[in-house]
Amino acid sequence: MRDQMDLGSSVCDLAGVGAAHHFHTRNLEPDVSRRCIDDAVTTTISWPNYHTGSNGDFQRVEPVGDTHPVLRDPASADGVIGYLPGWPRHRGVHVPSLRRLQLDP
Repeated sequence: MRDQMDLGSSVCDLAGVGAAHHFHTRNLEPDVSRRCIDDAVTTTISWPNYHTGSNGDFQRVEPVGDTHPVLRDPASADGVIGYLPGWPRHRGVHVPSLRRLQLDP
């Protein structure tokens, strides 16, 4: 299971997939400006602890680049999922560079 701060950081040991996940002390968030607490409610949990709304809220998503099949929605006007459920406090995830994927064990 993956969660805020370092909980679940063992995912970093998984080849390929692990390089995409950022934690407080392992594979740090590449954007230094995001290495801070932005959740004014849960201040006892440090980054990554990004506040994205209340449980059950929806957040707008906009795919960048080629749309992965998992994000396709034939019922939507543009054929792409536009909203995902918000889950506050969690995640620091990026697409790792190809070089990074090749270097990871």
